[in-house]
Amino acid sequence: RPLRLFFAGQETAWGAALHAAEAGSLATWLGRRDDVPQLLAAADIVLQPSRSEGLPLALMEASSAGCALIASRVGGVPEVIADGVNGLLVPADDASALAAAVQRLVDDPGLAGAFGRAARQRYEADFSIGTMIQATLDVYRACLEARPA
Repeated sequence: RPLRLFFAGQETAWGAALHAAEAGSLATWLGRRDDVPQLLAAADIVLQPSRSEGLPLALMEASSAGCALIASRVGGVPEVIADGVNGLLVPADDASALAAAVQRLVDDPGLAGAFGRAARQRYEADFSIGTMIQATLDVYRACLEARPA
């Protein structure tokens, strides 16, 4: 099936350049959206080629939707993506590596599907609201128990 890229969020200078290059048959800029869960439900692969990240909420959201993930190996991204398990990590600013990762998953939809299922499992185990609340409560309990009487 043909590859289509959809970009969500505020348009950037490179997004304007993409439009100017008439890449419209391959890429569509959707702009700011309020229906991200629906967009993720329709996505097969989610890309986040960042130069800098903390703990990326967008990748956690994509994981919750069961999307295969491709992102730059920066900041907290490896806390969400286990390379080769639920997605692929590429060096920052390496367009060739990013393109190769995309091509790998496009050529192997079974692998992309396996990454998506693993991403969902990782989300449930590590990032769901219930898991996060329990982990926070556990830290508070440990602090209270360690406090001198």
